[in-house]
Amino acid sequence: RSRPLKRVTRANTQELGNFVRGMRARNYTNCNQDQPEAIDLALREAISNAWRPEAERKVIVIVSDNPVRSSKRAQTFSDAASFKGRGGRVSAVFVRTQSSQGDGAGYMRQLTEAGGGEFVLASSSFLGSILLALLKD
Repeated sequence: RSRPLKRVTRANTQELGNFVRGMRARNYTNCNQDQPEAIDLALREAISNAWRPEAERKVIVIVSDNPVRSSKRAQTFSDAASFKGRGGRVSAVFVRTQSSQGDGAGYMRQLTEAGGGEFVLASSSFLGSILLALLKD
């Protein structure tokens, strides 16, 4: 699912919260049935959003428990580097779950290196992990 970029205000935080809380794999009939994630599609969607030219920071935060398919790794690194070259950053929060397989954390770390962002191992505070991913100087 995607949602157009929108300035977060006190008035629309409830709307944003509802969107985030509604993001559950079980809500979709065509959900990914294997471990690799479609990070390539999510990253391309995020990069193609209408970013405000006056935005001080342009940060994409990828949250996942698994890496992208191996055939898509180079593409995601290239896309992240391209976004970085346009003044953006790609950060990542790796959430270890029972279904985590392979070197998901290593992949996410490489993605953030390509995108100039921050790599965060998720902690007990999901919001805290997201803030760490956003607030790199």
